[in-house]
Amino acid sequence: MKHRLGWYAPYVITLLSLGTALNYYDRTLMGILVPAIKADLHLSDGQIGLLSGLAFVSVYCLLGIPIARYADRGQRVRVVAASLAFWSIMTSVCGFAAGFGSLFLARCGVGVGEAGGLPTTQAIVSEYSPSGWKVSALALPIFASGIGQALAAALGGLIADRLGWRYAFWIAGIPGILLALLVIATIRSQQDHLVPTKPRAKGLQLRASVMTLLRKPSLLLLFAGLSVASIGVYGGNAWAATFLMRTFRLSASTVGPSYAAVVGPVFMVGSLLGGVLPDLIPSRHMRSAWWVVIASFAVNIPFSLALFFSASFGWALVAAGGSILVLALYPAPTIALIQHLSGTRLRATGVAVFLAITNLVGLGLGPYIIGHLSDLFATSLGSNSLRPALTITVITSYFLGILLLLRASQVYRKDSALNEHAPIDQEPPQALKRSET
Repeated sequence: MKHRLGWYAPYVITLLSLGTALNYYDRTLMGILVPAIKADLHLSDGQIGLLSGLAFVSVYCLLGIPIARYADRGQRVRVVAASLAFWSIMTSVCGFAAGFGSLFLARCGVGVGEAGGLPTTQAIVSEYSPSGWKVSALALPIFASGIGQALAAALGGLIADRLGWRYAFWIAGIPGILLALLVIATIRSQQDHLVPTKPRAKGLQLRASVMTLLRKPSLLLLFAGLSVASIGVYGGNAWAATFLMRTFRLSASTVGPSYAAVVGPVFMVGSLLGGVLPDLIPSRHMRSAWWVVIASFAVNIPFSLALFFSASFGWALVAAGGSILVLALYPAPTIALIQHLSGTRLRATGVAVFLAITNLVGLGLGPYIIGHLSDLFATSLGSNSLRPALTITVITSYFLGILLLLRASQVYRKDSALNEHAPIDQEPPQALKRSET
């Protein structure tokens, strides 16, 4: 295959990045719709937290790893297209919800579709990445996710105020279905041609694959650190727009476009910097990638505090921009580290295991913890209850996550030294032996 050359590789990466933009549009759309949904369906902050996190992540984590293993056996393009179509349909279904139960099930459906999206997308992007710029190429879908989140806040808020929150969900599902058809018609994965599609042929079984990954101490500690830190990341993102609307008594159509105009561009700049910096800074064993990840959370702490205690909407937007800028640095080097430790045969699986663990902890717990704390503080603080809930959750999770990541970086040096004479892409012989039996 010659698709790495000429126009085809950029085309593939661009198309898959558009899919990632829609992924995050549909995933984060609910954030700007919270006040309207809460008022219409008579929900508490705790229930909103469950809808924002657990409803999505419960099936996302359950299905993400087996779908990734299926994709790694030669079905990557089919998995991406099917996932894109399904989560788009289920996003539209959210608009038909009559109460907490039906909206919970619809959000579960979105999680089913998105379970096969990002890990497989990153695996295909890695195939077409130019040598020496792999982290930068992996940053492009993350860059696109910023576009999706910004559009969700801006367009979602405008549509909700003018047509209602249900129309925001109905309209959101249309582009993904069309893009899924284009993906299946025009993209060919090199891995799909090289790996047989017979079950368990020349590949690791699911259990052996996961155990191969989790036997690497630095990878396990990386998962732990990012899981704890992601409680603050996902929880803060889920409640940021609602916090601004409540604190400054503004409408969704005011907060949404303003928030998107600041956060969207800085996230895109940050995600590109997160991809370029590790490639530009000379370092051994990808040490620069580790420091970018750790610094991203450390520098974010003062920006988060400035956001939560800003005296005006304008200063809150400035603080939010700084927070998102540094927070956007960590995803690309994180994916690169995981793929480096996972090896070529387990790229999608490694990312899927990472997303399963971090989403289960971060997305599953973050929005709910903040929503539950907000309900508790509401008796004494009223509409200001989100400020202490966000502060306690976000700052604590970042601090503990940084400690775990520092330990992971130390262990990583030992893992890299042990792999000096054994390629990291090579799975342990015992795992290979079990997979062939």
